[in-house]
Amino acid sequence: MKGRINQFIFKMGNAPFTITEMSKTFIKNEPCILVYDNSNCVGMIFEHYESRKVAANGQAEIRFFDAFHNEYGKWHRIFINGQRLSYYSLWNKFNFLQVIEYSGLIKG
Repeated sequence: MKGRINQFIFKMGNAPFTITEMSKTFIKNEPCILVYDNSNCVGMIFEHYESRKVAANGQAEIRFFDAFHNEYGKWHRIFINGQRLSYYSLWNKFNFLQVIEYSGLIKG
């Protein structure tokens, strides 16, 4: 929920539908990192990418599904210990873990 720290679970799964964001397209049923709250799949993890050179390029961000925009907003930058998390370092963690727990402040 906006304005407070939320608990999420990241799991490898298949894209529930085709979605294009940040110049990346996930085709339905393609492997991706899904984001769950207590009971719902609420979004997917994307790699931040802009054609211009910006510091955020390469970082992991949650893209919430349209049905959850009112609750969480559209995007959430992922920070671990005050540092932005690289998309590829997150992707590589799934070689060892089935589930990753994450807490993040969703700004209002």
